[in-house]
Amino acid sequence: MEIIELKDYEFVRIKGPESLQFLQGQVTCDTEKLNAEASLVGAICNLKGRVVSDFRLILDGDGCLLKTQLGMAEIIIGTLNKYAIFSKVELIIETEFSRVIGFLGEEGKNYLSKIVGTLPKNAGDRKNFLKTIVIRLPGESERFEVWVHKEETQYWEFIKDKIEFNDAWSREDLLQGIFHITPKNTEEYTPQLLNYDITGVIDFSKGCYTGQEIIARMHYRGKAKKRLFLLSTNNVITKDSEVNYVNLEESHKAKILAYTNKSKDSSSLSLFFAILETKIANTNIKLELSDQQDSILKIESLPYAL
Repeated sequence: MEIIELKDYEFVRIKGPESLQFLQGQVTCDTEKLNAEASLVGAICNLKGRVVSDFRLILDGDGCLLKTQLGMAEIIIGTLNKYAIFSKVELIIETEFSRVIGFLGEEGKNYLSKIVGTLPKNAGDRKNFLKTIVIRLPGESERFEVWVHKEETQYWEFIKDKIEFNDAWSREDLLQGIFHITPKNTEEYTPQLLNYDITGVIDFSKGCYTGQEIIARMHYRGKAKKRLFLLSTNNVITKDSEVNYVNLEESHKAKILAYTNKSKDSSSLSLFFAILETKIANTNIKLELSDQQDSILKIESLPYAL
């Protein structure tokens, strides 16, 4: 059973009578689909159609609660406040939720159900347990996030002896093709490069939002030339590792955007994300780590089609 203390998160609260209306004009998800039993993934983009931040959004109180990556809350507030002056909304860093706990696998699911009762059924579904929020995440493995309200922190203390500190959660994100924006890569990538256009982060049926015209044009004009790929290797990835490959006699480098290394005591492989030319998937082009030329890299399948 894996119960994992998650650390890389922050919350932003958007409150006020026009919260949903305001967000609908700023984010890539359709806030009209939010209800008391649903959460949505989405992104905030700039006018050039590049991703400022991704997030998970729920209704809470008189507005919305947005969970994002560590270091992103101030960036999100700074971005949205430029438009908030025209609406009856207020954006603040939320500190009422003091912990986020991940439950992974069948045993983790069963353990959580003994605490909170019936669990959310489908990916993205949520339920309240007192003031704590339970959300089912996508994936073949049973996976739930529990957002613990500070008033209930003591209630969850009894599981502290079962808490693990490992990268199993990050590894599951990689296997699901989920890439999160951090301060070091904000406004660097388009949604298409990160596969956000095919994973539900972008809702192409909703109305306008910041960057929408450019994002829609890229989506409808034809096949993407580059995409986010999941790769594996038996080697250990370092902070200096990049992907090297030669295509049409030209040398290319690709940055490694996120990774988890293999465990020393298991047969698992190191996994990582890199943005590569889409045509590479159908070729025999050799891919290697820039700092380990004896390495062999393999493109792994994702739970969605590229």
